[in-house]
Amino acid sequence: MHGTPPSDTLALMTTPRAGRICAAAGCSRPPRQRGRFCERCQKSGWRKRNAEYAKAVEADRVFSPDARLLRIARATISTAIRRGKLQAQACQDCGEKALVHHPDPSKPHDILWLCKRHRLQQRERDAEARRTATEQAEAAARKAHWTALCARFTEAWPGLLPQDQQAIWAIAQREPLIRTLHPEAPLARQALIRAYETWCDAQ
Repeated sequence: MHGTPPSDTLALMTTPRAGRICAAAGCSRPPRQRGRFCERCQKSGWRKRNAEYAKAVEADRVFSPDARLLRIARATISTAIRRGKLQAQACQDCGEKALVHHPDPSKPHDILWLCKRHRLQQRERDAEARRTATEQAEAAARKAHWTALCARFTEAWPGLLPQDQQAIWAIAQREPLIRTLHPEAPLARQALIRAYETWCDAQ
């Protein structure tokens, strides 16, 4: 009768045999359950045997500018650790085993050592900070654009021909609310400025 093996049997199936080590030279890690090499050496050996294929696959991958910066930053830190120029540290928040976190990938050496849990939390804070900065920048750009448009409208309106002014006012009256307002009302004037921009774009 088939079914799920008992928990003790599963433990034996997934636990390497005592005393076994990886068959790769210089490696003392335990091998995979069904194999002679550990997970790391198995992957490393595959990459060496299939170097041309791996290189072609890597060349075909497309990264966004932010992802490319992050890959370069991670490679920079990995190289520094491998050459002994940088020592891995514990999580600065809890003292557990840590990973490298780059708050700003454009600054590869500006790093934080955080465990998985705290790195995830830091990433969420960084993402929220980037969203806030983007929203503030967009709001500032919209405000600057509107200020410049108002100044341009105020300067140009008196010199427009009557038929041009009527055409712009007709564009503004496409908004139902504006039809009931006097042209000098604040909302009507805002609509008139927007209509002026539309009219300019069409010229």
